[in-house]
Amino acid sequence: MRAGCVVRDVSVARSMWGALEHPVVVLLGAAVAAMLLGGVYRAGQASWARLGMWVTILVGGLLAAAGFAIRTPREALIETCREMAFRVERGDLPGLRSFLAHDLDAEGRDREAFLAASERTLRTYHIEEPRLSGFNIELTDAHAATATFNAVCRVVTRSQVLDRLPTRWVLRFRREGETWVVTRIELVPSPTSPASNLREALP
Repeated sequence: MRAGCVVRDVSVARSMWGALEHPVVVLLGAAVAAMLLGGVYRAGQASWARLGMWVTILVGGLLAAAGFAIRTPREALIETCREMAFRVERGDLPGLRSFLAHDLDAEGRDREAFLAASERTLRTYHIEEPRLSGFNIELTDAHAATATFNAVCRVVTRSQVLDRLPTRWVLRFRREGETWVVTRIELVPSPTSPASNLREALP
């Protein structure tokens, strides 16, 4: 019984976060539901339908307003991943460092070794136009999460240009205060990716 309550509470919480992430969809859904309830009321003068219409409008409006004002954990994590990709594109490793936990594990490398490997690689390979998509965000609790996503970029060297090079990443995060920092970085195999692990991408 207790386990069932926990699962239900988590599902409700995820539904609420999902509503906050899509305020326009919430407004449209509330408008459609209110129109249907209004039609029921006009057809049969049912008082419950009239009450339901106004409650739907009120709740939908409040959720949409909160969605426009509040950044959810999922949105914050996606924004963090995109900002990290932007730092890599610019070659801004000091900026990238600020997103990495002091106890980072990058497939066996600590933070300093990971940044050193990144610096060596970026001397030869210039990353352009990184595009992140297919996000799967798993919130373990209020202070831990995992982000899995696909990345596509152009890689430019002195002798060649590799366009739309795909990779797939798994980043584990820890919340420290109001920010999320990366505690683990993994590059995982993908059918179209030329690299199957982080050491192949960052030798």
